Amino acid sequence: MKFIQKHLWLILGLFLTTILCAGYVGSATFTKGKVGKADLHLWDGSSTRTFTRLTSEGYSLTLRDFDYAVDVHQVFGGGVLANDTVLASAKTAIGTSNKVALWLAPVEWSITNDITMTDNLFIFVAPGATFNRAAGKTLTIQGGLSAEKHTIYTGTGTTSYSGNKIIAWTFPEHFGAAGDGATDDEDAINFALATGFNVKLTSRVGYYITDALVMSAATGQTLAGIGQQRTRIKVDSSFDITEDGIIELGTVSQTVRDLFVVCEQPDTATKGNLTIYPDVIYANALHHTKLYNLRFDTAYDGIDLTGDTYDSVVQNVEMSVFNYGIQIDGNQGHIDMVNLSFNDESMTTNNKTILDEATTYGLYITRCDSFSLVNGYFQTGTGIKFNSGGAADVTGSIVNTLFHDIDGIVMAAGEHVTVEGSTFKVDDTDEQAIEITGGNMSVIGGRFDINADLSDPAIDISGTSKFYMSGATIDTAAHDMQSFYLAGAFGAGQARLIGNHFIKTINTAYSDVTVKVVGSAILTFIGNDINPGGTSTGDFVAVDDDNVHTIINNYCSGFDIDLPASPENINVHSNTVLAASAIDQQTIVGPIRYKFFTGTLDANGDEGATAHNITNGQDVVIGVWGFYESGATAIGIPDCSVTIAATTYAIVGHDCAGAEIAGMDNANYRITVVYTNTTGQTW
Repeated sequence: MKFIQKHLWLILGLFLTTILCAGYVGSATFTKGKVGKADLHLWDGSSTRTFTRLTSEGYSLTLRDFDYAVDVHQVFGGGVLANDTVLASAKTAIGTSNKVALWLAPVEWSITNDITMTDNLFIFVAPGATFNRAAGKTLTIQGGLSAEKHTIYTGTGTTSYSGNKIIAWTFPEHFGAAGDGATDDEDAINFALATGFNVKLTSRVGYYITDALVMSAATGQTLAGIGQQRTRIKVDSSFDITEDGIIELGTVSQTVRDLFVVCEQPDTATKGNLTIYPDVIYANALHHTKLYNLRFDTAYDGIDLTGDTYDSVVQNVEMSVFNYGIQIDGNQGHIDMVNLSFNDESMTTNNKTILDEATTYGLYITRCDSFSLVNGYFQTGTGIKFNSGGAADVTGSIVNTLFHDIDGIVMAAGEHVTVEGSTFKVDDTDEQAIEITGGNMSVIGGRFDINADLSDPAIDISGTSKFYMSGATIDTAAHDMQSFYLAGAFGAGQARLIGNHFIKTINTAYSDVTVKVVGSAILTFIGNDINPGGTSTGDFVAVDDDNVHTIINNYCSGFDIDLPASPENINVHSNTVLAASAIDQQTIVGPIRYKFFTGTLDANGDEGATAHNITNGQDVVIGVWGFYESGATAIGIPDCSVTIAATTYAIVGHDCAGAEIAGMDNANYRITVVYTNTTGQTW
């Protein structure tokens, strides 16, 4: 025991020496209390993410690489080089299977050779880092890219995102855009568009441009802002007006959305003094074009959809223009338009004078095989012009649309257009709600508010037009004018007005007819009403010629139905008139009735004057049909062989040429007289 106590320190020393020797010879792990420079090793992108070094005592030590991204400048460029050769070294070391983040230091990276950064590499670009691309050289990035909105691409070479499945947007700021509303950003935006990827404009100050923004030939590319009122593109008289558009689409199936384009214009009331900018959007002959959430202020022309632009969509677009809002011609498919507004936003008082001109159009359509417009607002001089001259005509529908203080719809040609649930507000004497000189139109429901004594009818139909209107309200108030006018050749100009409500002012005498038909045009007028009340008087319907008009079951309180003298072809009955003093002698007001008369003809085939009980002065004969029996056969009696007098009828056995009709002698006969009630009618 004394030996152990005496030699304790010696025993402990030997024990520690044994352990240290074992650690040196074996694989013991040591932990240092301090970290030195040798303990830091930047990750090179390898899969192990570790390195091994010897301690100062000579022991082996395995440590983890520093950082989670590869500092390319330090690891492969030695903290000195920054070029495509360094990037290529990193690519080679990492390979294509490891997914690695690369951090590029804030220095200029010189690209003097084509290089492709593969899709397993995610590049973080530090603020201040730039790629200086030599002329004719391309930097292709197929993986992820993270960079603040500052310039990262310089030089005259190109950047490509070909094959990239990660990047959703590219930004013009990466290509040098200032986004300050004053610096010309056209080149930077076009460099971004040339990548073929979606481009987003995010500056809330705006982008000033002096030349066209040209989208690439990449199908599906999108040019977008961050909101219709938030991202502005500013254009002034420095813009190259020889371009086709301010924004030119490059191919089919491209999208422009969430932008506000402002075109600077002089304060003038003369159209010729305006700056004639190209179309804001030029999409000629490009199908599947999508235009969403756009606003154009004081543009000359809005959107060019000429050529075959089938399956295109224009939605939530607002504009103030001086010439054409949207021009369509040559479309052989369908164009869908929703929530369009053509207004006077940002126009001066002088500018609004130009907007009110009839040659300023919201929609100008020549050929469009199919279209739909839902929720429109038109404040242009002419709302919609359907123009003649197209290779084919127009078919489409207009729903829930307001035409405000303008010429609403002008149609010179068209297969068939339906207008449903829409409002026409006409405030100036030289305006009309609808003018049709060719084509067919149906108006279903809706309202016409006429607030001036128009020099022309509110609805004016002529030429070879065919017009149908049902369930509409036409309010002309106290204005003494024609609500509806129809003219045309026989069988060509036709109108059917069914179940419409015409509003006039109470206790007013009107000298102008409400519904006027001239020439050989044909009117079907059923179930309409005009009921101002009080002592109001006037002509509800007036037709000039004895054509095959149908005027049935209309309610016309105190108003006339004015027909030509002795009509033979007009079907008029069951119309209700309450004020006899305002009814002319041709007004038929009752339901259809029938009387049947039978007898036997004499030896000459005649029936002398025979009494009837149709009341002269209250009833009018619409038609007579009859036949006589020849053996077991019934043979028709010519209309001209039957005469209806005030109290009698008679039959003669001769045809209309006066020749005797064989077989009528002593034959049994039956005639049917069709008549209806009238007031003031005499025979």
